[in-house]
Amino acid sequence: MEKINLENYLNLEEVVNEFQGIFSIEMLLNYIEDKKIAGIKHQEEWYISRFELPKLKELFITETLQWVNQQTIILKSSSLNNEGRVLDIGGGGEGVIGQLIGRNVVSIDISEPEFKEARENGDNKSLKIIMDARELKFLDETFDSATAFFSLLYIPLKDLSQVFREVYRVLKKDGIFTIWDLMIPENFTNKKNFYGIKLEIELDGKTIETGYAVKWNKERTMNSYLKLAKKTKFAISNTKKDRNIFKIQIKKT
Repeated sequence: MEKINLENYLNLEEVVNEFQGIFSIEMLLNYIEDKKIAGIKHQEEWYISRFELPKLKELFITETLQWVNQQTIILKSSSLNNEGRVLDIGGGGEGVIGQLIGRNVVSIDISEPEFKEARENGDNKSLKIIMDARELKFLDETFDSATAFFSLLYIPLKDLSQVFREVYRVLKKDGIFTIWDLMIPENFTNKKNFYGIKLEIELDGKTIETGYAVKWNKERTMNSYLKLAKKTKFAISNTKKDRNIFKIQIKKT
């Protein structure tokens, strides 16, 4: 029997983890069976070469992801309360708020690689802490304001009320929580498993092109966020819809 060198191969479970659960093992087996990607079977277990991973990424984009039309967001530091301490929820990745405001930002994220990416993208001044937004390790009334830039959509809907309560707790009186997010309709296609948007973000003197996508299993609307805000005793300060995205500002009373 020919000996197989598995140094550059991943088993299917490792591939699932590599793509953070985007693909299931069943999906990967179907791709192999349909010859969309190459796989090898060794001792009753399937493996995929690391060189096939770019093909998988392309399959994700073309077959499982529903993109909506690209939109542009213009952000100015003057539009946010940046004089005090700012809590940024899910501030890894592009590190948009950290880039915009800088040293006044305390950015939290559950992923260290996301923070590494933020530094590479230019967020070198914000304080970065690995932390879960559902259980903030800060004292009451620590922050003057809070932000969540397309990060709440990655938190399960059932946990959002806890996040709102925690943000309310750590905000000072009259503190503003500013949220940007994507409106997600019900999924009637049964063909696309993910829903996302590509954005062009214009910061003060800089343009960032990026995208955000999540599993398409629940509807998300601006009104659902506003209901959570009111339930948490936030007062609604400002709301704005722009096609597929929205921005809301809510105040701790």
